[in-house]
Amino acid sequence: MRQVTCKIATEKTEAWIFFDDDNIYVSARCYESHPERRVANEMRRDTTQLRQNDTFLVMFDTYHDRRNGYLFYANAIGGLSDSQVTDEGPPNNDWNTVWEVKTATFDGGWTIEMAIPFKSLRYKPGSDQTWGINLRRVVRWKNEWSYLAQVPRALTTFLGVLKISSAGTLEGLQVPSGSRNLEFKPYALAGVATDRTVTPILSNDQTGRIGGDLKYGITQNLTADLTINTDFRSIGSIWCRARSPRRSRGRGRLIHSRRGCSSAASRNTTPRRRRLAATSGSGGSTGPAASCSSFTPMTTTRIRCRTSCRFATAASS
Repeated sequence: MRQVTCKIATEKTEAWIFFDDDNIYVSARCYESHPERRVANEMRRDTTQLRQNDTFLVMFDTYHDRRNGYLFYANAIGGLSDSQVTDEGPPNNDWNTVWEVKTATFDGGWTIEMAIPFKSLRYKPGSDQTWGINLRRVVRWKNEWSYLAQVPRALTTFLGVLKISSAGTLEGLQVPSGSRNLEFKPYALAGVATDRTVTPILSNDQTGRIGGDLKYGITQNLTADLTINTDFRSIGSIWCRARSPRRSRGRGRLIHSRRGCSSAASRNTTPRRRRLAATSGSGGSTGPAASCSSFTPMTTTRIRCRTSCRFATAASS
């Protein structure tokens, strides 16, 4: 099967990025020429099978270091995945944070809205910020992968979004000051067992255990994870781990595009809110380092928000 790159996306996509004092929102309207061929059958979180569905993804490089980022994506029925990328390496799917996603369908396609709390992300100090950003839409029945910003030809399918250095730029963000986060997840286990094959015989033997996980943000770049009585037969174990996840917060404005860039194989394969004004680069290179052109920018108009908001500008690199 021959892969085709540097083509205009065959399905229209409109996307918005905006923020308020609590969340950064990502919303998209995904138009479909054949809605009946949409692939959406997976609800397990973080499963690799989500890549076999029609999905929409956002990547935030919150430190704008062009090396590290966060991925958030979901399919048309709300199955979701989040992960962390370090040094443009394989995504860490064990990284899970608190965020919400809602999807819906309309006559000509489907819509998605993501709400990502500022407290779920890390970013550098300062109110005025510039982030890296990329968007991706997958039309699975066409095996078509469309990106906002150009990605290398060799990475034009699901690996393309890992190329943080190829991401576009999100400007004009004004984020709240960082705060120390505290999360506590307690648990309780209880059971009754009867075993007549042992000596002495167990009859209605009752057991119980309590424990929990504690996460504390020491600084913007350092988080401590504590667990007591973890549920893997390590009763009484207490451990601490320090790490530096990159999280973020923001506000933005719509990337409104009718068409994007896409990579597609031959068709016989099966398989929130406030507007972000977007500007693109020079139209995308077709050289060996680029796989596709940028989303075509459209004019932007303000839309009313339930809470006060400001707007930013997104551009492809």
